[in-house]
Amino acid sequence: MHAPLSESDFHQSLREPLLRYYGYEENFHDQLETFEHVRERLQQAPEMISAIPLYNLMNTTKRLATDATAFLVNCYSGGHDIAQLRDFYDRAVEHWETYAHYNQAYNDSNDRETPWPHVALAGPEYHQALTMVCFGILLGKQDVLHRLVPLIDYRNEKRDALVERLLSCCVEGRDPAAGICRRNLPYSKTLPIFAALPSERPALMAQYLAEWYEASRRENYYDLHKSGYQFVGYWSWEAAAITLVLGIDDTSYRNLPYYPADMAVFARQANAGRMPAYSAPAVEENAELTPPGTIGELAEYWRHKKLSPADFEQHRRSNRMHYGSYEENLTLFTDKVCYDCADPDHYDGASWLARESVNHMRNSYSAGHALEDLNTFFPLALSFWENYARFLTPSTPSEDDGDEDCYKHWLDLEDDDYHTGLSLVCFAILLGHQDKLARIMPILDYGNRRRDALLEHLVAPWLPGREAPPKKCTRGKPYSQTLPMFPAAPDKRPAMMAEYLKAWYGMSEDEPYFGTNRKGSQFFGYWSFEAAAISVILGIDDTSYRDDIFYPRELADFARSHVTTILQV
Repeated sequence: MHAPLSESDFHQSLREPLLRYYGYEENFHDQLETFEHVRERLQQAPEMISAIPLYNLMNTTKRLATDATAFLVNCYSGGHDIAQLRDFYDRAVEHWETYAHYNQAYNDSNDRETPWPHVALAGPEYHQALTMVCFGILLGKQDVLHRLVPLIDYRNEKRDALVERLLSCCVEGRDPAAGICRRNLPYSKTLPIFAALPSERPALMAQYLAEWYEASRRENYYDLHKSGYQFVGYWSWEAAAITLVLGIDDTSYRNLPYYPADMAVFARQANAGRMPAYSAPAVEENAELTPPGTIGELAEYWRHKKLSPADFEQHRRSNRMHYGSYEENLTLFTDKVCYDCADPDHYDGASWLARESVNHMRNSYSAGHALEDLNTFFPLALSFWENYARFLTPSTPSEDDGDEDCYKHWLDLEDDDYHTGLSLVCFAILLGHQDKLARIMPILDYGNRRRDALLEHLVAPWLPGREAPPKKCTRGKPYSQTLPMFPAAPDKRPAMMAEYLKAWYGMSEDEPYFGTNRKGSQFFGYWSFEAAAISVILGIDDTSYRDDIFYPRELADFARSHVTTILQV
């Protein structure tokens, strides 16, 4: 494949309806140019190659590898003869091996602080590895797949459930019983297909394809056709590979979008009599994982803990939350936040991870996760906040910048950050981590000229050395309306709290969470966590208001069994 198709041939054989000829042709020439440029560079004398910084060699050969995969997809989408793709596949694997060589060399040098996988299975690169595995199976190149295994395994501590199931039919020593997809959506939705009865698989695959594109919205190929830049097509290669491996009759879905039907036909012919019978183990729904201790383990842990639609409907605590919102929030946290924020020395990542850890607890509570899971997660969430706190340094705006707020590196208790800080304190109290309030408050104190009355009342039982609470809240309503409860007579407090909860949402119209269930933005549920924390601290009998829709009664009940100190009144 040294020349692109002519425009007339392209339009006659085109497989991807969203691909335009100018885009296909540009991709083709750019990819060939990459192959030629890297070939020339690596054919230089050894002393000249050794003078090139390892980072440059790693980065250049990574482009070589990813362009090789993209070349296969672009040619399939444009309508090339699939036999040509088969002929190119060995060369594509060679390009990946070249990249692996230089990536490992860079890892082994003193220039890279943190060694990196050739393909990080928990990140966007996962799709590259999966595509190469699928092409190997579909093109009848099973004898080459063993060369991909070292690339995939390198510095990936955990194996991927889908990749392992596919590789196990061709490569010995793989683990088809792996229970978790490292990249989650859309790929985790394939696992029930493996576990299902043969008669159920066609319908499950049709459903997978129907949901595939929208479930891919966190992937870097999503909506790429809108820009046209480096768009090579939308294909669920795994759908065709699974169809071949499991021997599924694709009659009911072969004409669905995203299913590479021509490749599936070629695969059956190329693999006739060569594909061994496959029997995948059932997915272990209740397998337990070790609680995460690092961000590297966190994403996998919560993917494993993800609720099924049936469990969500049975256990959800927020009647306004829908499964799609819960799933999208969780996927953002596991597939985006945990991956993008892995570097603890990057300010933007540290800040985002800290804030999203609170949103993750709100989302998990609303969806119906066990409170023990939130209790286990809280210390790790606090560690994210303490890492973020390392960046809390004074900043002076330049003369040209009049808006000082843009330069604040703290949680502003007079702004929208207030609810995040309040939620963090309330979760500490309600999840039985009151001993950690002494580590939280310095983060909230930093850079705030005024202290907040509600926060001070909440932490006072565990931090007696702080000054007496001021008279006002820094944020106003609804929070300021809690202050009269603290000096009130105990028999008056239940009625006061009931009135507070009745008016709570209406008083929250200026808060960032107000109306989020209708705005199409992230929705984590509506909860007055402060109401539960106050009820626990003051020992208020919540019988009269525990069924209020904004009162997190399960957290209050959990807290009562974990609180060791209460406010003396």
